[in-house]
Amino acid sequence: MSKSFINTWNLEFHDEEIEERFRSYNIGFEIRFVKFFLGMLLLFNTIFAAKDYFFYVEERHVVSVYWQALLIVPIYVLLVLMVMRSSQAFLVRHFYQLAWFLFVFTIGSQLLLLHLNGTQGFGINSTMIIVVFGTYLFSGILYRHALFLTPLLMVVVVFFLIYVLDFEVYETGNSILSYVMVLSGLIVIKYQIERQNRLSFNQAEMQSLEDTKIKENYLRVNALSQMRKDLIAILAHDVRSPLASLHGVLQLAKEGDLTEEETMGYIERIETQVSSVNFLINDILIWIKSQSDEADFEKGPFNLSSVIEDLKFLFAEQLEDKGILLQVNLEEDDVYGQPDMIKTILRNFVSNAIKFSSSNDTIYLESKRDGDKVLLSVRDEGVGMSSTELKRLKNTFASKLGTGKEKGMGLGLKICRALIRAHKSTLTIESEPAQGTKISFDLERA
Repeated sequence: MSKSFINTWNLEFHDEEIEERFRSYNIGFEIRFVKFFLGMLLLFNTIFAAKDYFFYVEERHVVSVYWQALLIVPIYVLLVLMVMRSSQAFLVRHFYQLAWFLFVFTIGSQLLLLHLNGTQGFGINSTMIIVVFGTYLFSGILYRHALFLTPLLMVVVVFFLIYVLDFEVYETGNSILSYVMVLSGLIVIKYQIERQNRLSFNQAEMQSLEDTKIKENYLRVNALSQMRKDLIAILAHDVRSPLASLHGVLQLAKEGDLTEEETMGYIERIETQVSSVNFLINDILIWIKSQSDEADFEKGPFNLSSVIEDLKFLFAEQLEDKGILLQVNLEEDDVYGQPDMIKTILRNFVSNAIKFSSSNDTIYLESKRDGDKVLLSVRDEGVGMSSTELKRLKNTFASKLGTGKEKGMGLGLKICRALIRAHKSTLTIESEPAQGTKISFDLERA
């Protein structure tokens, strides 16, 4: 027996998800089976109720006729109407309750009819046919217990016939034995068919899972390759340029070609560039961390106000030099995320807002409640961008000089988007020429 199943007699998958998918996959076919069985029972009982009432009323027990005509047939009619008028979704949701009720009610009602007819034995053949057909049918639908249920059911039927209805063994034994043999053969066939169907389904599921893993590995390798290319591009442009400037200044100072005033000017410029490189390296490290599968474990609740206070202190000198006001409006302060990543994102947003803003402009840093989310945005009144520039804005965060001719280091939208994706969010950019730019994303509320 395949290790996919719980045991030899129970064709149920170890994996509950595979079992659920198998049942969902087959439920449409099983619903058609039950509809057919229900229609057959309604027709069968209606014909026999009419025949017994008009032709065999004296031979049949009157209670038996009334039981069949006034209870069994109406219940089947109600079930047929319910099945015909119910939606597919309703049938799927309540299918197994319906199947169990139909199975138990059918067998129980037929045995009760035999009991009401006394020892005459009327209906024993029809009862056994229904038992055989019903058990064979439901052994696929209710397979979780079918192989245990079938022999138990036959024992109960035989016990009921012999010890409750006082049927003579000689009169009923041969018929019962024949039906038991037929049912046993059918169950063996049904078992093999069901087993093969489940093995085939399981093999297809395993193949699909393997294909998914291969695809995921392929995408992971591609992502790592792209990440390596991005790192090389950033290092080649944003790190090499400041180092080249530093090397040139040191070379001039070494040769004594700079005055003291020129040296101090270069030192201030280099200090700014080195500070930017330091931020860039920190950003790259945080970006790499965001690509890790363990990034989720580092998230937690924190206050936006504490992050923004650090940013206000960091940009205080730049804001003052350009005469720009940073206005903070936090409607919601408590969020859930990775504080260092959020600080990196907001720092780059504010840095670029300063870069493209002019004197007396205002930069708005805001948070707003949005259901169970918090919408964060940075909006400036700067030069803005055209739709064409927005489309080109893919690999670099800023591709042109700022209002003060700032070149800027630029973390790059690719990195910002990666940090935001690590928070299961999406970056949104809205901009119009001379109207400013608004960049936003959302976080979970803490």
